[in-house]
Amino acid sequence: MEDWNNGNESMEVPSGMAVYAGCVRPTTGSSLTVKLPPFVGPNDVVEYIGDRFDWGFIPLTVAVLPEDYLNNAFGKLGKDDEDKDV
Repeated sequence: MEDWNNGNESMEVPSGMAVYAGCVRPTTGSSLTVKLPPFVGPNDVVEYIGDRFDWGFIPLTVAVLPEDYLNNAFGKLGKDDEDKDV
């Protein structure tokens, strides 16, 4: 298990899982889901997303989901499906 931490806060992320932020662009209402890197802790999410997207998106939710969530959510092959025919 990896620790999702920042300073005194810590949250264990189970193996096979990752932390994702659900973001929105206030000017258009567009949404975006971003897999957060391990060095981004709970207190860093807003600043990380703001810096990464030049403050065009802001995070609204944070969730711990399967690592391949984005691939499977949009019907793409996950890491366990690499040997399957497309």
